[in-house]
Amino acid sequence: FYAILPTDRPFPPEGPLEYEEITGSSVTLSWKHPKDNGGSEITSYVIEKRDLTHGGGWVPAVSYVNPKYNHATVPRLLEGTKYEFRVSAENLQGRSDPLNTQKPIVAKNQFGKFNWHLYAQFIETMKMFLVDLDVLSVSTVIRIILRSSGLLQLAMVVLQSWAMMLKGEIV
Repeated sequence: FYAILPTDRPFPPEGPLEYEEITGSSVTLSWKHPKDNGGSEITSYVIEKRDLTHGGGWVPAVSYVNPKYNHATVPRLLEGTKYEFRVSAENLQGRSDPLNTQKPIVAKNQFGKFNWHLYAQFIETMKMFLVDLDVLSVSTVIRIILRSSGLLQLAMVVLQSWAMMLKGEIV
């Protein structure tokens, strides 16, 4: 005698659906795994977006997110466009109801005007640490800056300045 357990679609992912990072061309979202998988293993998450600036309905944004993760980056956004997002869990029985973001965002870089005074202070501080560093160490620091903040513009300016310092053009 075998008992057959019924399976169903999973519950929606648990909220809130949060914005972890917003740029002019992408957004990174995070959520919590569903409370119930419907009796069948979660096979993926699906993220959809809706353009509120130009109108239109929900469209696929990321069609597959590995189920072991509870975050993903949505690429190919148009800078200056207002979006909202939703994520659903999928198992072999189908797709869950979606978890929606609580408020829309505008795709734009989150650092405003470039602060040259702050940058100068940063460079002066880094000069003290760079005395004994080699180029490999500098590239490692740049990768950490890019991963932690995503401020590509600042990282490029810093990298150019470090290159000039290493050449002796900045004292």
